[in-house]
Amino acid sequence: ANAMDLGDPGPDNQYGYGLLRLPAPPASADGFVDVPPGHPYASAIAELSARNIIGGYDKNHFGPEDAVMRQQFAKMIVRSLGLEPLPAEQCPFKDVDSGWPYPRGYIATVAQRGITTGTAPGSFAPWDNIGRAQVVTMVVRALDNLRPGLLAAAPLGFTASLGDFSPTHAPAMAKAESNGLLAGLIGFGPSWDPWKNATRGEVAQMLWNALRLLR
Repeated sequence: ANAMDLGDPGPDNQYGYGLLRLPAPPASADGFVDVPPGHPYASAIAELSARNIIGGYDKNHFGPEDAVMRQQFAKMIVRSLGLEPLPAEQCPFKDVDSGWPYPRGYIATVAQRGITTGTAPGSFAPWDNIGRAQVVTMVVRALDNLRPGLLAAAPLGFTASLGDFSPTHAPAMAKAESNGLLAGLIGFGPSWDPWKNATRGEVAQMLWNALRLLR
């Protein structure tokens, strides 16, 4: 394993060890050699990078196709919403190591805000990769809790691209789609697999879509 913080270019990584602060990436995603100017997620990555919401492996590499761990996404969404992480001791999940300030405070925040209920009673599965459906559901819950009424219910007669694929995630997916939270996702449509691991590029796009709605 390597000690990189994929959720924030700041000094604390997902393993809890200090990192030197890297130079802030430029406000254009073409500063990342793996996010060329024509990349579909270039604008979202540039905007989140400029706000220190999501950083790269280093100042030149972002890894847009790489998977995102659940603990990393907790930090990303908390920072996107401008929330302060709670004290680490308030984290309710037993599988999040009590010796790490990060990510416990961010996971405590998403739990306290009703953004996540975990994967099982008392479990968050911080090291698991987060799936697309989980990202969408957490973003919808976050916006509904932070700004009630911002997301309108899917209009009468709206046909969601993915249909009723899950009692938990399908309603959130339909609401996200009808409110533009899934705009710009590569390949989104009836064949888009909601159970596939979300990539860093996809997460950046969805969080940027959420931020634009919050403005």
